[in-house]
Amino acid sequence: MGLKHRPIAAILCGLLSLSAISVLSALSAVAASSEQSSRDARAELAISKLNDGHADESAGIIRQLLLNLQLELLMDPGYSANPAELYAKSPQILKDYFNTIIARRNESANTKDIIKSLINNTVPKDYSAQLKTYCKRVQSAIQQIDEFKSTADTEELKYGDPLTTLREDDTQQNPDTTVSAAILEKLGSTLNDLATQAQQMPVGDARAAIGLYKLALVANSAQRYPLAETFAQQSIAHTKALTDEIASLPQTQVVLAYALLKQGKNEEFDALKEKLLKQIGEQDRLLITMARFCELKHDDNAALQIYEMALDHRAKQRNVQKPEWQDSYNALLERIKSN
Repeated sequence: MGLKHRPIAAILCGLLSLSAISVLSALSAVAASSEQSSRDARAELAISKLNDGHADESAGIIRQLLLNLQLELLMDPGYSANPAELYAKSPQILKDYFNTIIARRNESANTKDIIKSLINNTVPKDYSAQLKTYCKRVQSAIQQIDEFKSTADTEELKYGDPLTTLREDDTQQNPDTTVSAAILEKLGSTLNDLATQAQQMPVGDARAAIGLYKLALVANSAQRYPLAETFAQQSIAHTKALTDEIASLPQTQVVLAYALLKQGKNEEFDALKEKLLKQIGEQDRLLITMARFCELKHDDNAALQIYEMALDHRAKQRNVQKPEWQDSYNALLERIKSN
C-alpha cells in the first residue's frame, strides 16, 4: 500500500454528505495534482527546517503529514474491515514517502535517520495496541449513532427543503419517540472523548468528530438546541485540530446556525451567517438554507439578499430552469411589498 493523494476537504465533506460518493468523485480528480504538490512542498519544508536546526518545526510538519495521510485512509477499500491495521501501517508509509523525497534531494543518510526518528516519535511505542482499543470504541459509538440515521438524514434535508417547515409550531413532537437529553449527553460525551483521544494519540480519524455532527442533527430534531450547539461546536473544533487544510465544514456550521437561531441567539447567528456566506460560494442549497433561516428569524431583507445571490449564480450558469424554491422567493417578495 503506497501513499495516495486524495483531497481531504472532499473526504470530510463527503462523510457529512448524503451523497458522499458523488462529492468525492467530482472533487478528487480536480484536487489530486494540487494535493500532491502541497504534500511534496510540506515534506521539502520539513527537511529544510531540519537542516536549518529546527527539528521541532520539522516534527510539527511531519505530525500534520501523518494525520492528513490517515484521514485519506478513509477511502481505502480495506478501511471498513480493519481501520486500526491501516492506521498502524501509516508511519511506515510516511517513511517510505520521505525516502523518495530525500533521495531526490540527495540528502545524507543522517537526514534520513533523523526523519525516521521524528516519525517514530510522533506516535507511541504501543501505537498498534492503542489503535485496536480505540477503533473498537469508535465502532461501538458509530453503531449507536447509526440507530438515529433516519432522524439525522431527515433533519439534514429539511434545512434546505422549501417544502418542509422550519417552525416548531407546525411540527409535532412525540414524547415517546423524541431522544432524551440523557441519551444524547452520554453519547456526546463518548464521541467527544474519542475525538480528543484521536488528537492526543495522535491518529487522523475524523469519525468521532463526524459523529458529533450527526448527533447535533439528532439534537436539533429533538428540539434540544443547547445540546445541538455544544455537539456542533465540538465537531468543528475537533475537525480543525485534525487538519489545517480546511477552515471548517459548512454543513456543521449550518447545524450550529440553526441551533443558535432556535435559542434566540441572534447576534451569534448573524456573525456565523456572514462567515458562512463567504465560505459557501455558489452552493445553492446552502444559500437557500441560510435564506430560510433568515425568514425564520423574521429578517426578510437578509433573506431576500441571499435568494438574489442564488439567482445571480444561476444566471451566471445560464440555468433557466425554475428552482424548487421559486415559490418561496415569490412569497417573500410579496410579503416585503405588503409591509
